Amino acid sequence: MVATSLAAQLSKGVSLNASLLADRSRRKHAESYLFASREADQHDYHSIHALGVNGLSKLKSLNAKFAKYDANLFSDAARDLDRTLQSESQNAELDRTLGSFLRDLGPYLLESPSSKALEWIIRRFRVNEFNVDGLMALFLPYHETAQFAKMISILHVKESNLWSFLVPLKAAAKPLPRSMLVDEMLVNQDLARFVLALFPDALGAGQTYRTLTGFTASVTINYLSRKKKVDQEIVAFVLPALTRAFAPDSNQDAALAGYVSLAALSQRCHLSPQGLVAVLSEMIKGQRHVNSRQILPFFVALVAPQDQQEEFPESIVDNIVNLPGFIDTLADCWLYVGVEKLVLPLLPSLVKRVNETIAGNILNSLLTSPSVVNSAIERTINLLLGTMLRSKGEPNSVALQLLTVIYQRHGPIFSEESAKLLAAIVEEGDRQTFEQILRSVALPSTSSGDHGKWILSSNAADIASRVTAVREIIKTLASTSVESENNVEMCDALRARVADSNVAVIESLYSDPKAVLPIFSNLSFIEAASCALAAPDVSRAVMRLHFAFIAGEVYRHSPDLAPNIFERIFLPYLLFTKPRQKTAAYVWQLLSDSMFAQYELLQGCTDVLVAHPIADATTRSIEEMTMVNLSVASCIAGNIVASNAYPRHLNMLLCLLSSSDAHTTNICYLILRSLLNQLSGEHQVDAAQRILSSMGIQSLDVFQGVMAGATTLQEVISNDMLLKGVILKPSSPGITRRLQVAILALLPIVQQPVDVKIDWLGDGPLNSSDMRGKNFKELAHSIYALANSSSTAGSLSTSLLKALFVNLREQTLLFLAGVWTCGILSDTELVDLSHAALFHGAAFLRAQVGDEEHPHDFQVVLPPLFIALRSAHPAVRSAAMDCVSIISQSATATGSPAVYALDSVYGTRSSDVQYLEWLDFGHLVSTLNSRREHFLNDGEFLGVFAQELLCKSPSDNKKESGYKQRILCYLLSHAIAWNSISARVGLLEILKNIPHRVKLHMLLPLIQTIVSGDQVCLWDMEDKPLGAAYLQLLLGAYDRTAAPELTEPGSGSWTTFIKLVRFAFMSDKAPTSAHKAVLHQLCSSLFGSLTTDLKREICILLVECADASPDYNAAIKDAMGILLKEGTLIASLLVHFQPAGTDSSHRASKRPKLTPDDATKESALGPMTVLVEILVAHDMPGSVELMSTGLDVLTRVFHTHSSQSDANYLMQLLMSMLKSIASSILDHKALAPNSVRMEILVELLRVSDNPQTFNQALLLIANLARLAPEFVMQNVMPVFTFMGSNVFHRDDTYSFRVVQKTIDSIVPVVITSLKAKNPGSLELQIASRDFLRVFTDAATHVPRHRRTKFFSHLVDVLGRDEFAVSICLLLVDKVANRVVRKKPGETANALGLPLAILQANSMAVPFTSIEELLRETTRLLGRFANSDSMSQDAFLEPSQDGDQSTPSVTATKRQMEAIVLFVDLVLQKSSRNSNAPLEATSQESVGLLLGLANLDKENSPEFSDVSKAATKALGHLLRVISATEFAATISTILSSNNLAIETGAMNLLASRLANITPKIRQDISPTITGIIDHMCKTLKNSPDASSFLAILNALRAIAETADTREIPTLTRALPLIINNAVNQRSCTANALECILPLCMKIGPRVLPFFHDLVGFCSNVLRDSQSDPDGDGFRFEQPSQAVLVALLSSISQFWSIDELVRLGELSLQTRPIFLSLRKTMAKRVPAKQLLPALLRIWAELSASQSPSWSAGEAFFDLFKRVVRNAPRDDVHDNLRDIFKLFLDAFDMCGQLDRQGTEKFEALTLAAFVDVVTKLNDAAFRPIFRRLFDWAFIDVSEKLIDRQIMFCRVLRALVTLLKGLVTPYMGMTLAPLTNILESFTSNRSQPETLWMSVVELFHTCLTEDEGAFWRADKLRRLIPPFVTQVGVCPSLGAGAGDTRLALKNCLGAVVALMDDDDAALKTLNLELLMQTRADASQVRLFALECAAHLWDAHGDRLAGLASDTVPFVAECADDEHDDVGRAARALKRVMERTCGSLDVLMQ
Repeated sequence: MVATSLAAQLSKGVSLNASLLADRSRRKHAESYLFASREADQHDYHSIHALGVNGLSKLKSLNAKFAKYDANLFSDAARDLDRTLQSESQNAELDRTLGSFLRDLGPYLLESPSSKALEWIIRRFRVNEFNVDGLMALFLPYHETAQFAKMISILHVKESNLWSFLVPLKAAAKPLPRSMLVDEMLVNQDLARFVLALFPDALGAGQTYRTLTGFTASVTINYLSRKKKVDQEIVAFVLPALTRAFAPDSNQDAALAGYVSLAALSQRCHLSPQGLVAVLSEMIKGQRHVNSRQILPFFVALVAPQDQQEEFPESIVDNIVNLPGFIDTLADCWLYVGVEKLVLPLLPSLVKRVNETIAGNILNSLLTSPSVVNSAIERTINLLLGTMLRSKGEPNSVALQLLTVIYQRHGPIFSEESAKLLAAIVEEGDRQTFEQILRSVALPSTSSGDHGKWILSSNAADIASRVTAVREIIKTLASTSVESENNVEMCDALRARVADSNVAVIESLYSDPKAVLPIFSNLSFIEAASCALAAPDVSRAVMRLHFAFIAGEVYRHSPDLAPNIFERIFLPYLLFTKPRQKTAAYVWQLLSDSMFAQYELLQGCTDVLVAHPIADATTRSIEEMTMVNLSVASCIAGNIVASNAYPRHLNMLLCLLSSSDAHTTNICYLILRSLLNQLSGEHQVDAAQRILSSMGIQSLDVFQGVMAGATTLQEVISNDMLLKGVILKPSSPGITRRLQVAILALLPIVQQPVDVKIDWLGDGPLNSSDMRGKNFKELAHSIYALANSSSTAGSLSTSLLKALFVNLREQTLLFLAGVWTCGILSDTELVDLSHAALFHGAAFLRAQVGDEEHPHDFQVVLPPLFIALRSAHPAVRSAAMDCVSIISQSATATGSPAVYALDSVYGTRSSDVQYLEWLDFGHLVSTLNSRREHFLNDGEFLGVFAQELLCKSPSDNKKESGYKQRILCYLLSHAIAWNSISARVGLLEILKNIPHRVKLHMLLPLIQTIVSGDQVCLWDMEDKPLGAAYLQLLLGAYDRTAAPELTEPGSGSWTTFIKLVRFAFMSDKAPTSAHKAVLHQLCSSLFGSLTTDLKREICILLVECADASPDYNAAIKDAMGILLKEGTLIASLLVHFQPAGTDSSHRASKRPKLTPDDATKESALGPMTVLVEILVAHDMPGSVELMSTGLDVLTRVFHTHSSQSDANYLMQLLMSMLKSIASSILDHKALAPNSVRMEILVELLRVSDNPQTFNQALLLIANLARLAPEFVMQNVMPVFTFMGSNVFHRDDTYSFRVVQKTIDSIVPVVITSLKAKNPGSLELQIASRDFLRVFTDAATHVPRHRRTKFFSHLVDVLGRDEFAVSICLLLVDKVANRVVRKKPGETANALGLPLAILQANSMAVPFTSIEELLRETTRLLGRFANSDSMSQDAFLEPSQDGDQSTPSVTATKRQMEAIVLFVDLVLQKSSRNSNAPLEATSQESVGLLLGLANLDKENSPEFSDVSKAATKALGHLLRVISATEFAATISTILSSNNLAIETGAMNLLASRLANITPKIRQDISPTITGIIDHMCKTLKNSPDASSFLAILNALRAIAETADTREIPTLTRALPLIINNAVNQRSCTANALECILPLCMKIGPRVLPFFHDLVGFCSNVLRDSQSDPDGDGFRFEQPSQAVLVALLSSISQFWSIDELVRLGELSLQTRPIFLSLRKTMAKRVPAKQLLPALLRIWAELSASQSPSWSAGEAFFDLFKRVVRNAPRDDVHDNLRDIFKLFLDAFDMCGQLDRQGTEKFEALTLAAFVDVVTKLNDAAFRPIFRRLFDWAFIDVSEKLIDRQIMFCRVLRALVTLLKGLVTPYMGMTLAPLTNILESFTSNRSQPETLWMSVVELFHTCLTEDEGAFWRADKLRRLIPPFVTQVGVCPSLGAGAGDTRLALKNCLGAVVALMDDDDAALKTLNLELLMQTRADASQVRLFALECAAHLWDAHGDRLAGLASDTVPFVAECADDEHDDVGRAARALKRVMERTCGSLDVLMQ
C-alpha cells in the first residue's frame, strides 16, 4: 500500500510534458490513432485531452447517452489517471466502462468526433494494449476501411492470441479483406465464436446499429457457405447467436439479417424435426419487427433443404396462420422452390379445424390459387376425404365445399386420388359411405335444391357442364322473378360467366336476352364485359358475341348506359390498326347496323366508313386506315364540341389517357388533338391546360428517343408519320410519345383571350370572377416550365419556346418577369426555371436595346429584377445583373423614350404605378450596375444597398432628398400595384429599414383595405407566415418618422391605426396574424414616439380589447407589460378605470394632478382588472405618487364593491401591485410618515373573509414595514391578533408562507425596538414575554404538522440565541399541568414542540440552552427562598392557585418539574442519536441537576417529584457528555453514597465505555483505576444482586478496553468476582462473561487463582449438564469460553487430572463442546494430553453401559490430538494406543450395524492418522498383530474381526495406496479362502463377503503395478469366477453384491496388460458359468461378460470367436431373461467387433 501511494504521488508530480522532455533517441514514438508517430510526439496529454473532450461534446450532440462517460473517461481526474498504478478491481471497473463506451461508439465510428475521442482513450488508457478485444469488436464491422488499417497498425497483437493473423496487415497498414477474415474463422473456431457473438452481445446491451447488423449477416453467410462441414458443434454456437435477432429488444434490420442467416444455415446442415420446430418458433417471434410478406419466404427457405415433415405442432400452425396477411402472402410464395415443405405440414391441422373461419379461408385460397402445387392438392384431398370418412359421412358443409372446388378445378387429380382411397377401403360399409361422399362432391345438394346444383356446375371445369348449368339457370330465371331472394345466387353465377372464354358458354349466356337483361343492364356488367374483352386469351368470336349483345340488347334496354358503353366497350376498338383491323371492321359494321350508331359521339362516324368502305374490305392499305382514323377522331371531337355534355366527355377522354390499353390512349390523343384545333377562346385555353396536366409530363427527357434524328418538329408530328406509327405499332411507347408531342406542339399557339388585360406579375384577379387571363397565364407558365425541363430534347424545347414567344409578342418580357418572380418567390425556389427566364429576358432586352429607332424605358421590369437580386443563388443574381446592365446601357440614351408596358404591367392596377423621370431612372440603374460585384457575392446586399441609397442623411440637400423620396415612392407604388402578396413582401422587405413618413402616406390605402376586411386582398394571408410578414411590413410604416403624420389634423393615419387595432382584436374578419403585427409594431418603435395623450388612448383601447377579446388577452397583456413603464401613465390609467363614487376619507391633496374627466363615473371592474393584471405581471416603477394612487384605488374598490366576488380578486391584484411598487422603492425614507393612507390594510384584515385577500393584505403590510415602521409598530398587535384568528387554522402551504413572510418583515422591527429599550438579556426576555406569548398562545391553532416549522422559523427570525429558550419556556409552561400528570412515556408528545424548536437546526443541543432552562428552575425555586441570591425574578410569570395573591408551592413545583422533565427529554433524544453530542461544557448542568436531585434530602419533601426527575435527567446527561467529563462524573457519583445513583452510573459506564476512542481511553485511565478500586471495595462487602450485576457489567467493559496501568487493579477484582459468583448463582453467567475478558487481559497473573477458576468453570459445566433444559444451559457458553481462554493462554500449567476432568466434560455431542475439543487438541501438548486421553478411554471402555456418542466425541478428539501430535509422542504411547484401537474395533463388532457407521468411521479415521505418524518399522509389527487379531486369535468375534480387518485395510489402501498394497501378500491366502468357503457354506454373513470383495476391488484399482502382477492375478481368477455362482444367492443386505463382483472382475482385466493366456482363461471360465444349471447364475454370468466387454472390449476383441458359441447357445435358452441378456451381450460385442451374424450361423 505504501508503494502504491508513493507511486501515485510521483505520478501526480511528474510533468505532463515528460514525454517531450525525455531523450527521444532512447524511447519509442507515441502510438496515435489520428497522428503520425513523429507528429504524435508533439502533442502532450493536455492537448490530447482537450481534443478528446471536444470530440465527446460533439458526440453528446449526436446522442445524449455519451454524457455518462464524461466523469469517468474525459474529466480532469481521468486525465491524471494511470491504469498501471491501479488495483485489479479498479482496472476491471475501468475496462467495463471502456467496453461500454466502445460499443456505444459503433454507429459513429467514421465520424470525426469519434476519432478525437478514440485518440484520447488510446493515449491515456492504452486500449490498444489492454482492451484489444473491445477495440476489435468496435472496428471489425468496418474492417475494409482506412480507419481499421490505422487501428491495427497500433494494435498490440501477440503471436499466440486470437488476432495474430493480423500481424501481416499490421506491418503493411492495410485493411482486412472479407475473404481473409472468413478464412481465419474457418481454421480458428474461437475467432468464429467471437465474430458471431458481436451482434447478440450488442443487442443484449442495446447497442446495435445497421453496420454491425449487415457485417454479422454477411460474414455469417460467407462462413457457413465456405465451411466444408457444418457439424453440430458449429450449429451449437451459430444457432443461438442467430435466433437472438428475434428477441423483443431487436429491430427490423436485425430480424431480417437473422432470417437470411438462418436460411443460409439450413442449406448447410441437417436439422432434426425437433430442432426445425424450435427454429421456426424462434423465427415466428420476429413477426413483431417484420411483416408476413417478408417472413414467409424465409420460412420456405428454412424448411426447403430439410426433410419433409408430416405435421407441425399446433402452436406452430397457430402462429403461422395467424400472421397478418398470411393468405395473400401465401399466394405469392407458390413460386418458391420447396414451398410444399412448409404448406404440407400445415394441412393436417388446418383440416382438423376446417370449420373455423380462418382455416377454411386458408384452404380455399390454397386450392383456388393458380400456382398451387399438385402435392398440396393431393394431400388436401386425402385429408378431407379421410376426415369425412371417419365421421361416417356426417354432413360437413365446409369440407364438402372445399372438395367441390377441387373437383371443379382439379378434376383429374381428384379422380385419381379418390380412386386410390377407394381401392384401399376393405369394409363394405365404408365403401358405400365413401361412394356417397363422392356423389355429394360431384352433385352437391344445396339449400335451394337443384338450383344450387346448377350454380355449382356453372363453375365446373367441364365446358358441357357449364353450358348446361347456364341454360338451366336462365330457364329458371325466366320462369321466376329475378328479385326473388332464392335467385340472387343464380344471378351471381351468371355474372361470373361473363368472363368465360368459351364461345358455347357465352352463346348460352346471351341466348335469352329477355331473361338476362334485368341482370346485365348495369355498370357492373359493363365493367365485367370490358374486362372479358381485354382478356389476353379471348377469342374474336367471343368478342363479337359481347359486342352484338351490348350494342343491341343492352343499349336498347338501358339507353342511359350509352356513355359507359362507348367508353368501356367500343372506344378501344374504333381505331384501325394492324393488330385489330378485323375487330375494328367488325365493330364499325356492327355499329352501322345497330341503334348505338345514333349515340351523340358516334353521329356522322358511320358516314366516314361509307365514304371509305374499308370495313367490308378484305385488305386495307395504311393510307386508307390513316384517313379513316383521322376522320373518325375529327368527327368524334366535333361531336364533343357540339355536345351539351362537353365537360363530361372531356373528362372521360382525359381519364382514359392513363389507361393501360394502348389503343384506348392512342384514339384519345387523336380525338384531343382534333378537339384543340376545333376549340377557340377560353374553352381552348381551358382544354389545353387540362390536357397538359392530364398527360403528366414532368420533363421533356421522355421525348429524347422520339426526337432523335428529326431536324424539325414537323417531321415528328406530321399526319403521315404519326398515323402510320399508330397503325403499325399501336402498343409502342414511342407512338404514345409522338402523339403527346403532337399535342404539345399545339399548346404554345393557343391564343390569349381577347379584351382581357393579363396581370403577368400578379397572383390572381382582383374583385373579378373573370379567370380567363389567369388561366392563360398559368398555361403559358406550364408550357415554359416544360420547355425548360430538359437539356436533351433541344429541338422540341426550342420549337415550343419559339412558338410561345411568337404568340406572346411584345408581352414576352412581362411574361418572363412573372416566371422568374414566381420561381423565386415560391415555397421551393425554382432556380433553373428562374435562371432560364432571366436569360431569355436578357435576350429580349438586348433585342430591344438594339432597336435605336424605337427605344423603350424598361423601368417596369426593375422591381421584378429586385426580387431576383434577393435570390439565394448566385446564378440567378448574375442573370438579373445582366438584365440590369443591359437596361443601364439603354438608359444612356437622350430624350424620354416610351415606357414599356405602361398600361399593362399590372393589369387593371397599372394606373397606380408612379414612374420615374428618365434621368432618375438612368441614375438608379447605373448605381445598381456599379455594385454588380456586391450583388453577385451577397444575396442580402439589396437591403443594404436600399439603405445606402434611400436613407436620409443630415448632409443631404433638397435635390438629393427629393431624389430619394421619388425612388422610394416609385418602389412603393409598384408594391401597391403588384397583385402578389409574396412580391409585395419582397419589395417591402427591401424598404423595411428605411424610415420615411411618405411610407405611411403611400401604404395607408393598403392598410385601410385590411381594416375594411377585404378578404380578396387577404386571400393569401390566412394562417400563413407570409401573411404575417406582409402585415408586419405594412405596419412598419407606423414608425418614429410617422409620429408627425399621426398628429396632423385630417390625415386619418391615427384614426386608421385605431381602427386597425379594433379590427385586429374585435373583428371576425381579421386574419390571425393581425394582432401579432399590431402589437409588434407598438412595442418596437411606435409607442415610444407617441405623445402622452396618444399613449393613454391606445392603452385604454388595448385594455378594453383585452377585456372584450379573451383570445387575445394574453398577447395584449404581454405587450402592455413592455409598454407600461411610466408611473404617471400608469397612474392616469388607474384613475381612468377606477370605480365610480367617492370616499369620505379621501384626501384630494394626495391625488395626482389629473383632469376631472379622466375618471369615469360608471366603470365596470373588468377593464380595471385587466389593467391591474398587466401591472402585476411585470415590475412596477418605484413611485410614491403611484403608491398613493394605488392605495386610493384600493380604498375606492373596497368601499364601492366590497360585496362583489370580483372585487376581492381585484383588491388582491391591487395589493400585489402595491407590493411590487414598494419593493421598487429603494430609499426607505422616500415615504414620509403618514404620507399615504395605509389604514385600509388593517381594515381589510379586520373585515375580510376571503383567505387570499387576507394573505395579500398581510404580505403588503410586511412589505411596507421597511418603508413605514411607525405604522407597523402602532398596529403590530392587531395585525398578529387578526393573523392568529384567521390564518393559523387554515392548513395550506400558501397561507403558511404568507405568515412566514409576515414574520420575516414585522418581527425584526419589533425586536429591534425592544432591544433598544432593554439591553440586559433577562430584561429583554421579560419585556418581550407578552409579545412572544401572542405566538405561543396561538400554538394550538396552528395545524399540528406545521407547528414545528412555524415556531422554528419564528425563533430563527427572533434570534435563536436570545429567544429559543424563552419560546420553549412559554410552551412548557403552557402544558406544565398536563406534563406532570402524564406517564413517563407520554411526556414526549406533550413536549414535542419545544423539543423540536431546540433541535430545529441540528440534533445537537447546546449546554447553554440546558443551563438556561435549569437556571430558570433555580429562579423559580428562589421565589420561596430567603437568600438574596435567589431573589432574582424569573422569566415565567407566577402561577396562581385560586384567589391567592402569591404563587403556591404546588404551582411552582409543577413549573419546575415540567422544565426538568423537558431537560430530561432533551437529553434522552440526544443520547439516542450518537452522532449528535452536546456542545460546550456540562459542569454547571451537572451541578444544577445534582442540586435539584438532592432537594428531597434537604428537608424539602414537597419537591420529591422534582428530585426524581432531576435524578433521571442526570443519568441521561451522563450519556451525552464528553468522555473525559463522563469518567470524572462517574467517579464523583460513586462517592455520593446513593446506591441507586451509583448502580445506574455503573450501568451507564458499561454501556458507554466501549464507544470511547483509544486515545481518550488512555487519557482517562487514572480515573478508571479509581473507579475499579471503588468497585473492589463494594465487592468485598458482598453487594446485592443488582449492584453486583452493575459491577460485573462495568468491569467487563473496563477489561475489554483496559489500559496496562489498570491491569493490577483488575487482577485484585478476579477472586472477589469468583467468591461473589459462587454465592449468587443468578449472576453466574454475568460473572463468567466478565471473567473471560479479565483472563484474556491479565494473562499469567491469573495463576494464583487458576485452580479456583478452573474448578468454578468445571462445576458450572457439570451443573449445566445435569440441567440442560433449565438455567444451566445458558452457563455453558461463557464457562466454555473461559476454559478455552485458559487453554489458549496458559495451556502448559494444566495437570493431567485437570485435563482428564476437562476431557470428560468435552465428550458431548453438542456443537458448543466441539470448540472445546478443538482448543484442547490445538493448545495442550500431546505429551500431556495423550496420557489423559488413555485414562479417559479406560474409564469409558470399563463402563457397563458405555455412551457411543461419547465414544464418537472421544475419537473425534483423539484424531485431532494425533494429527497435531509430534511423531515421538505417538511412538512413546504406541502400545497403549494400539490396545485402545483393538478394544474399539471389538466394540464396532458388538454394536448394532445401523448405529455404528459414525463411530466406526471416526475410529478408522483416527487409526489412519496414527498410522501416518509411523514408519515401516513401527507399522509392520502393528499390522502383524492386527492380522493375528483377525485371523489367528481364537475368539467368538472372529468373523466380526475379519470384517473389521477388511475395512481397516481398505481405509489404509485408500489413503496410502501403493504403500500398503505389499501387505496384501500376507492376507491374500486367508481372503481367497474366505471367498472359496462361500461356495460350500453360504450361511456365513454376507457382510463378510462384501467386505472381502470391496477390499480386493480397492486394492486392484489403487495398485500402481507394484504388487498385482500376472502370477497374483492368476490366483484370483478361480475364486473370483466361482463367486459368479455364489453372488446370485446372496441377499441384498450386504449391499450391491453383483455390482461389486462386476467391478472386481473389471479391475482384474484392467491389470492384465500382456497376459493374453490369463485373459482367455478368465473369459472361458466366466463363460462356462453360462452353462450352470441355475438360470440366475447363467444370467449373472452373461451380465458380467457384458460388463467386461463394455469396459474392455478392445482387450477382449481377440476372444470374440471363443465367446460367440456361448452367446449363441444362451440366445436360445429356455429362460427369456437369459436370452435377452445374451442378445444384449451380442450388441455390446458388435460395438467393438462389428456384426457377429456370420460367426453365429
